[in-house]
Amino acid sequence: MLLQLRWLFLGKKITAELYYLRSGRSKRHTFSQEDIENVKIKIVNSIKEIIDDTSFRPTDNIRSCGYCEHAKTGACPTRSI
Repeated sequence: MLLQLRWLFLGKKITAELYYLRSGRSKRHTFSQEDIENVKIKIVNSIKEIIDDTSFRPTDNIRSCGYCEHAKTGACPTRSI
């Protein structure tokens, strides 16, 4: 998808702007192709890290347990459903 977006916006400036409602100020940043490539690398690395993670540490957020197979089987000490 990132490759498709790069072709879609090829040669165009990509600018993001944050608006701070309380102060009424804003901050703008124009992204270079290098910035976009660095973001792509970070996203791909994060995905690989998530896929390769086998530690499955329990969470303190019990609301997440409803989605987890380990809670249903009782294998997780946080909550057994």
